[in-house]
Amino acid sequence: MPEGHHPDPAYQALVAVGGPGPAHDHQVVYTLETFVPVFTQAGFDVRPLEWWDAAGQFHQQAWRVEDGPVYRSRALDHRNAAWRAGTGGPGFTSLILDCVRPDA
Repeated sequence: MPEGHHPDPAYQALVAVGGPGPAHDHQVVYTLETFVPVFTQAGFDVRPLEWWDAAGQFHQQAWRVEDGPVYRSRALDHRNAAWRAGTGGPGFTSLILDCVRPDA
């Protein structure tokens, strides 16, 4: 999901509602605060995996790519190679949640 708190203005322009290229069909850009309630109100237990907070700080919890790879993540997106190596700024990430229905 496009990340509404990502601090890079170029990222925000790219993922904006009605944005260019592949983003032309985006209807909403979520943040952790707006996306988690969508799932909790539907009865899911939610564990955030990757997200930015309102202050522009990146957060991540350990997760196994084998459980469900998300290309637009810090670990997998090629645009994040310098960031992973500690030499670049924020790359291209998504708001990633693990949502599980407790009765399933």
